[in-house]
Amino acid sequence: MIFILHKPGKPLDNHIDSIVYYEGYASDHLKDRLLPNGSIDLIIDLEDTPKRVYDNNDFNKTTAFKKCWLSGMRKKYITIDSTQQSMIVISFKVGGAFPFFNFPLNEIKDKIFNLDEIWGSKFLAVREKIINVLEPGKRIKVIENYLTQILLSKPGRDAFLDFYIDKIYLADNTCSIKNMQKDSGYSHKHFIHLFNKKVGVSPKYLYRIIRFQKILRAIELKKEISWTQLIYDCGYYDQPHFIKEFKDFSGLNPTDYLKARGKYLNYIPID
Repeated sequence: MIFILHKPGKPLDNHIDSIVYYEGYASDHLKDRLLPNGSIDLIIDLEDTPKRVYDNNDFNKTTAFKKCWLSGMRKKYITIDSTQQSMIVISFKVGGAFPFFNFPLNEIKDKIFNLDEIWGSKFLAVREKIINVLEPGKRIKVIENYLTQILLSKPGRDAFLDFYIDKIYLADNTCSIKNMQKDSGYSHKHFIHLFNKKVGVSPKYLYRIIRFQKILRAIELKKEISWTQLIYDCGYYDQPHFIKEFKDFSGLNPTDYLKARGKYLNYIPID
């Protein structure tokens, strides 16, 4: 297996968190539960076999995606194929995807689209160019060049929005979205609209996703977990509230998650 985690340089670094390339990946399980992480992802499948997303309540119901697709920000977990794969996954930073697309990002929230429905068939030609280049590093360079050309013709990130995205990331357990909105000088309606349009979810939901991710990272770092302290540190009102939200995002209560989690953050293996 070949695995490359690439951090793009300027100007993409302000918009894209990572470009992951992997080739010849084979898992020992059939499916993965992929948890909400605040990312919008562009996937380039280097194989022609369609990949499936499963109905979480009935694995007999699937939707297939082929060649290239765009996965919007997720408010719920999704279940995906985990068979042998070769892919390039571009993960956008929060607020970083908007300049690349000509529509409000909440329109793709919790949805996946074949990319030709958004960018047309021209991107399939880019995929073919990537496939025809054999060296992994050069394959990554092809997609970097393409995304850079798109970005050069678009306005940059919204500095006003970035200020409040940063505040949400840095917020402690006393975070108040209402106070942020008042501080912004915008009406409640416009503040929410700005986040929905350029991030994909409301500021309150973004805070919930970021808080959930803090919990997951804290679990990974601790050998022994004090749930009471963790719940307080991450700003939950009480244990029932914490358990409900954890289950909403992961489909599992915290105890079951500890037993089921895999070796990769945000991926739960499913046989």
